[in-house]
Amino acid sequence: MAPLPAGVTGLGPALFVTRIPGGERTGLHGLTAVRRFGDDLAGVAPVRKQVYVALGDPTLPTVAKGGAGDPRDALLAHGRVTNTTLPTYVNLERVFSLSPAVAATGTGCLTISSTGRVTQPDQDASCLPAPGGGAAWQDNETSYGGINLTTGRTTRAVALPNRPLAASPDGRYLATVGVDDRRLVFADTTTGRSGRFRVAYRFRDPASRGGVFRFRAKLRAGKRYPFATGYSRRVTVRVR
Repeated sequence: MAPLPAGVTGLGPALFVTRIPGGERTGLHGLTAVRRFGDDLAGVAPVRKQVYVALGDPTLPTVAKGGAGDPRDALLAHGRVTNTTLPTYVNLERVFSLSPAVAATGTGCLTISSTGRVTQPDQDASCLPAPGGGAAWQDNETSYGGINLTTGRTTRAVALPNRPLAASPDGRYLATVGVDDRRLVFADTTTGRSGRFRVAYRFRDPASRGGVFRFRAKLRAGKRYPFATGYSRRVTVRVR
Protein backbone atom coordinates (compact mmCIF):
# COMPACT_ATOMS: atom_id res chain seq x y z
CA MET A 1 0.00 0.00 0.00
CA ALA A 2 1.30 3.44 -0.87
CA PRO A 3 2.03 5.85 2.01
CA LEU A 4 -0.63 8.39 2.93
CA PRO A 5 -0.30 11.82 1.31
CA ALA A 6 0.65 14.71 3.58
CA GLY A 7 -2.41 16.05 5.37
CA VAL A 8 -4.35 12.75 5.21
CA THR A 9 -4.77 11.48 8.76
CA GLY A 10 -6.74 8.28 8.29
CA LEU A 11 -8.05 5.68 5.90
CA GLY A 12 -11.46 6.66 4.58
CA PRO A 13 -13.23 7.26 1.26
CA ALA A 14 -10.94 8.30 -1.56
CA LEU A 15 -11.45 9.80 -4.99
CA PHE A 16 -9.04 9.50 -7.92
CA VAL A 17 -8.76 11.54 -11.10
CA THR A 18 -8.04 9.12 -13.92
CA ARG A 19 -6.90 9.39 -17.52
CA ILE A 20 -9.31 8.67 -20.33
CA PRO A 21 -8.67 8.13 -24.08
CA GLY A 22 -8.10 11.49 -25.75
CA GLY A 23 -7.92 13.31 -22.42
CA GLU A 24 -4.53 14.83 -23.21
CA ARG A 25 -6.14 16.64 -26.15
CA THR A 26 -9.53 17.54 -24.64
CA GLY A 27 -8.57 18.16 -21.01
CA LEU A 28 -11.20 15.66 -19.85
CA HIS A 29 -10.68 13.17 -17.02
CA GLY A 30 -12.56 10.36 -15.33
CA LEU A 31 -13.33 10.02 -11.62
CA THR A 32 -13.07 6.78 -9.67
CA ALA A 33 -14.14 6.41 -6.02
CA VAL A 34 -13.26 3.74 -3.46
CA ARG A 35 -14.64 3.21 0.02
CA ARG A 36 -11.23 3.11 1.65
CA PHE A 37 -7.95 4.73 0.63
CA GLY A 38 -5.62 1.97 -0.58
CA ASP A 39 -8.34 -0.29 -2.02
CA ASP A 40 -7.54 -1.87 -5.38
CA LEU A 41 -8.76 0.22 -8.33
CA ALA A 42 -8.79 -2.71 -10.75
CA GLY A 43 -12.29 -3.36 -12.02
CA VAL A 44 -13.85 -0.37 -10.23
CA ALA A 45 -16.31 1.45 -12.51
CA PRO A 46 -15.82 5.22 -12.75
CA VAL A 47 -18.36 7.47 -11.01
CA ARG A 48 -17.84 10.07 -13.76
CA LYS A 49 -16.64 9.22 -17.26
CA GLN A 50 -15.97 12.69 -18.67
CA VAL A 51 -15.37 15.78 -16.55
CA TYR A 52 -13.21 18.87 -16.47
CA VAL A 53 -11.59 19.06 -13.03
CA ALA A 54 -9.93 21.96 -11.23
CA LEU A 55 -6.71 20.28 -10.07
CA GLY A 56 -4.39 21.27 -7.24
CA ASP A 57 -3.75 20.25 -3.64
CA PRO A 58 -5.62 16.91 -3.25
CA THR A 59 -6.69 17.80 0.30
CA LEU A 60 -8.75 20.79 -0.95
CA PRO A 61 -12.39 20.62 -1.99
CA THR A 62 -12.77 21.14 -5.71
CA VAL A 63 -15.34 20.94 -8.49
CA ALA A 64 -15.82 19.13 -11.80
CA LYS A 65 -17.76 20.26 -14.86
CA GLY A 66 -19.49 17.53 -16.82
CA GLY A 67 -18.46 16.85 -20.41
CA ALA A 68 -20.65 16.02 -23.40
CA GLY A 69 -20.60 12.30 -22.61
CA ASP A 70 -21.51 12.82 -18.92
CA PRO A 71 -22.97 16.30 -18.31
CA ARG A 72 -23.35 16.01 -14.52
CA ASP A 73 -21.40 18.59 -12.48
CA ALA A 74 -19.90 17.57 -9.15
CA LEU A 75 -18.43 18.80 -5.88
CA LEU A 76 -15.39 16.74 -4.88
CA ALA A 77 -14.68 16.79 -1.14
CA HIS A 78 -13.71 14.37 1.63
CA GLY A 79 -13.19 11.57 -0.88
CA ARG A 80 -16.77 11.75 -2.15
CA VAL A 81 -18.62 13.01 -5.23
CA THR A 82 -21.73 15.11 -4.69
CA ASN A 83 -24.00 16.23 -7.52
CA THR A 84 -24.18 19.99 -7.94
CA THR A 85 -24.91 22.54 -10.64
CA LEU A 86 -22.09 24.83 -11.69
CA PRO A 87 -22.43 28.09 -13.64
CA THR A 88 -22.47 27.68 -17.41
CA TYR A 89 -19.19 29.53 -17.96
CA VAL A 90 -16.32 28.29 -15.80
CA ASN A 91 -12.60 27.70 -16.36
CA LEU A 92 -11.43 24.83 -14.18
CA GLU A 93 -7.67 24.94 -14.73
CA ARG A 94 -6.64 24.82 -11.06
CA VAL A 95 -7.81 25.07 -7.46
CA PHE A 96 -5.91 26.78 -4.64
CA SER A 97 -6.45 27.66 -1.00
CA LEU A 98 -7.67 31.09 0.14
CA SER A 99 -8.05 30.02 3.79
CA PRO A 100 -8.44 26.79 5.79
CA ALA A 101 -12.18 26.93 5.02
CA VAL A 102 -12.28 28.20 1.43
CA ALA A 103 -10.67 27.15 -1.85
CA ALA A 104 -10.99 28.90 -5.20
CA THR A 105 -10.38 28.54 -8.90
CA GLY A 106 -8.56 31.27 -10.80
CA THR A 107 -10.15 32.48 -14.06
CA GLY A 108 -13.93 32.31 -13.75
CA CYS A 109 -13.54 32.63 -9.95
CA LEU A 110 -15.47 29.92 -8.18
CA THR A 111 -15.14 29.93 -4.40
CA ILE A 112 -15.65 26.55 -2.71
CA SER A 113 -16.31 26.40 1.03
CA SER A 114 -15.58 23.44 3.29
CA THR A 115 -19.37 22.98 3.63
CA GLY A 116 -19.79 22.61 -0.13
CA ARG A 117 -21.08 26.07 -1.02
CA VAL A 118 -19.96 27.13 -4.52
CA THR A 119 -20.12 30.83 -5.42
CA GLN A 120 -19.29 32.72 -8.61
CA PRO A 121 -19.42 36.54 -8.36
CA ASP A 122 -19.16 37.03 -12.13
CA GLN A 123 -18.41 34.79 -15.10
CA ASP A 124 -15.47 37.02 -16.10
CA ALA A 125 -14.06 37.29 -12.59
CA SER A 126 -10.67 36.14 -11.31
CA CYS A 127 -10.01 35.12 -7.70
CA LEU A 128 -6.79 36.42 -6.17
CA PRO A 129 -5.20 36.28 -2.70
CA ALA A 130 -4.25 39.72 -1.36
CA PRO A 131 -0.51 40.06 -0.52
CA GLY A 132 -1.26 41.61 2.88
CA GLY A 133 -3.91 39.05 3.83
CA GLY A 134 -7.44 38.26 2.77
CA ALA A 135 -8.72 37.63 -0.73
CA ALA A 136 -10.52 39.51 -3.49
CA TRP A 137 -12.02 39.01 -6.92
CA GLN A 138 -11.56 41.16 -10.00
CA ASP A 139 -14.09 41.65 -12.77
CA ASN A 140 -13.41 42.53 -16.39
CA GLU A 141 -13.79 46.26 -15.66
CA THR A 142 -10.87 46.33 -13.17
CA SER A 143 -13.25 46.65 -10.23
CA TYR A 144 -12.72 44.49 -7.15
CA GLY A 145 -14.86 42.73 -4.56
CA GLY A 146 -14.03 40.89 -1.35
CA ILE A 147 -14.26 37.20 -0.44
CA ASN A 148 -15.38 35.95 2.97
CA LEU A 149 -12.66 33.54 4.16
CA THR A 150 -15.11 31.52 6.27
CA THR A 151 -18.10 31.08 3.96
CA GLY A 152 -16.70 31.83 0.50
CA ARG A 153 -19.42 34.42 -0.10
CA THR A 154 -18.39 37.39 -2.23
CA THR A 155 -19.23 41.09 -1.99
CA ARG A 156 -20.12 43.42 -4.84
CA ALA A 157 -17.29 44.96 -6.84
CA VAL A 158 -16.15 48.56 -6.31
CA ALA A 159 -13.76 50.72 -8.32
CA LEU A 160 -10.20 50.88 -6.99
CA PRO A 161 -7.13 52.66 -8.39
CA ASN A 162 -4.98 49.53 -8.01
CA ARG A 163 -5.17 45.84 -7.17
CA PRO A 164 -6.07 45.22 -3.48
CA LEU A 165 -3.09 44.84 -1.18
CA ALA A 166 -5.20 43.54 1.70
CA ALA A 167 -8.79 42.56 2.48
CA SER A 168 -10.64 42.03 5.73
CA PRO A 169 -11.45 38.36 6.58
CA ASP A 170 -15.15 38.94 5.90
CA GLY A 171 -14.38 40.58 2.53
CA ARG A 172 -16.09 43.84 3.44
CA TYR A 173 -13.06 46.14 3.35
CA LEU A 174 -10.38 46.35 0.67
CA ALA A 175 -7.15 48.34 0.90
CA THR A 176 -4.78 49.49 -1.82
CA VAL A 177 -2.62 52.46 -2.78
CA GLY A 178 -3.49 55.42 -4.96
CA VAL A 179 -2.24 55.91 -8.50
CA ASP A 180 0.72 57.92 -7.18
CA ASP A 181 1.50 55.25 -4.52
CA ARG A 182 1.45 57.99 -1.86
CA ARG A 183 -2.08 57.45 -0.60
CA LEU A 184 -3.59 54.44 1.17
CA VAL A 185 -7.09 53.77 -0.11
CA PHE A 186 -9.79 51.85 1.81
CA ALA A 187 -13.03 50.71 0.21
CA ASP A 188 -16.21 49.53 1.92
CA THR A 189 -17.92 47.06 -0.43
CA THR A 190 -21.18 46.88 1.54
CA THR A 191 -22.35 50.49 1.71
CA GLY A 192 -26.15 50.35 1.95
CA ARG A 193 -28.81 52.38 0.21
CA SER A 194 -28.46 55.09 2.85
CA GLY A 195 -24.97 55.85 1.57
CA ARG A 196 -23.52 55.54 5.09
CA PHE A 197 -20.37 53.61 5.83
CA ARG A 198 -17.79 53.17 8.57
CA VAL A 199 -14.15 52.09 8.34
CA ALA A 200 -11.79 51.35 11.24
CA TYR A 201 -8.00 51.30 10.88
CA ARG A 202 -5.38 50.48 13.50
CA PHE A 203 -1.72 51.48 13.21
CA ARG A 204 0.29 48.39 14.19
CA ASP A 205 3.73 49.23 12.80
CA PRO A 206 5.94 50.82 15.52
CA ALA A 207 7.42 53.01 12.78
CA SER A 208 4.04 54.78 12.55
CA ARG A 209 4.35 56.27 16.03
CA GLY A 210 4.64 60.02 15.93
CA GLY A 211 3.53 60.13 12.31
CA VAL A 212 0.80 62.39 11.00
CA PHE A 213 -1.77 61.04 8.56
CA ARG A 214 -4.61 62.77 6.76
CA PHE A 215 -7.81 60.97 5.85
CA ARG A 216 -10.87 61.84 3.80
CA ALA A 217 -13.72 59.85 2.29
CA LYS A 218 -14.37 59.87 -1.44
CA LEU A 219 -17.62 58.76 -3.04
CA ARG A 220 -17.01 57.14 -6.41
CA ALA A 221 -19.52 56.95 -9.22
CA GLY A 222 -20.93 53.50 -9.89
CA LYS A 223 -23.87 51.88 -11.65
CA ARG A 224 -25.05 50.40 -8.34
CA TYR A 225 -24.38 53.51 -6.24
CA PRO A 226 -27.15 56.11 -6.83
CA PHE A 227 -25.59 58.94 -4.83
CA ALA A 228 -23.74 62.13 -5.64
CA THR A 229 -19.96 61.84 -5.73
CA GLY A 230 -17.55 64.05 -3.80
CA TYR A 231 -15.19 64.25 -0.83
CA SER A 232 -15.58 64.58 2.91
CA ARG A 233 -13.58 67.06 4.98
CA ARG A 234 -10.03 66.00 5.83
CA VAL A 235 -9.31 64.46 9.23
CA THR A 236 -5.74 64.65 10.60
CA VAL A 237 -4.55 61.82 12.84
CA ARG A 238 -1.32 61.75 14.85
CA VAL A 239 -0.24 58.27 15.94
CA ARG A 240 0.74 58.06 19.62
